[in-house]
Amino acid sequence: MKKEDKDKKTLKKTDNKKKETKNKNVKKNTKNEPKKQSEKKNVKDEAKKDEKKEVVRKEELNKEENINKIKKDTVRIIFAVVLVIILLGAYVYKTASTKKYARDFKEEYEKINDKKIGEHKYRKITIPSNNPFRHVSQNKIITMLKENKSFYLYVGDEKCPWCRSVIEKAAEIANKKGIKEIYYVNIWDKDYNEILRDKYKVTDAGELEKVNSSTDLYKLMLKRFDSKLTDYTLTDNEGKTVKVGEKRIYAPTYFYIENGKVKRMTTALSDKQEGAYDTLTSDILKDEEKDFNELFK
Repeated sequence: MKKEDKDKKTLKKTDNKKKETKNKNVKKNTKNEPKKQSEKKNVKDEAKKDEKKEVVRKEELNKEENINKIKKDTVRIIFAVVLVIILLGAYVYKTASTKKYARDFKEEYEKINDKKIGEHKYRKITIPSNNPFRHVSQNKIITMLKENKSFYLYVGDEKCPWCRSVIEKAAEIANKKGIKEIYYVNIWDKDYNEILRDKYKVTDAGELEKVNSSTDLYKLMLKRFDSKLTDYTLTDNEGKTVKVGEKRIYAPTYFYIENGKVKRMTTALSDKQEGAYDTLTSDILKDEEKDFNELFK
């Protein structure tokens, strides 16, 4: 055989082997293709699952955050409602209490309108429903004085005819000036017995006799207010003035007490009024108004 033919034959065999190898690789790749596609699909599926899980996780977090926010908002709302109820209750209670004090004072003074007292009648008066007068215990005033508080105080009585001469104007001017509270202490009980001040009388022999002892409040007031008060005097059978030897708080007397000491005071009784049951003329009322305007500031 010639050398050329032999080389051709060898070359042909080599080509055939390459083709066979290529075909085998193609068959092998074709055989592995479904497996690769399956793996790709699995990866995609896992990715989708992860995405869904992440979405669910975020939704749960958002849901939890919303629940917490709702809880916090609910707590705030409940707290606000409770606070409003407490404040409203306190306001209603205070208002109701204030109205009761005012009603009590009004009733106390008006219930004896036109009732006879000896040869006279109690002056008919009208007290406003929103008056600032509050009847308090003597112990309360003692405490306020000892604690050096500032406040208004009225010493008088509904049965005192001089007190009834000025009480309407006192309530009127106090309300105009916006005075919220005027503490009130009675001088008498229902039978006109002294329940605050001491009381003396002049005997037929011209001597002083103590009829009634004063209370602790009155003693404290005499001590604290001494420089502002006038002497306690009586008249004997011969018309002579007898000094008791102490100061006196007459009724009515209105005080403005600042830091436990008297700053201003007045009876508001006009010099033009000669008797306790006299008709209150316009001039008398002007004098009363002037005095109360100077007291209530």
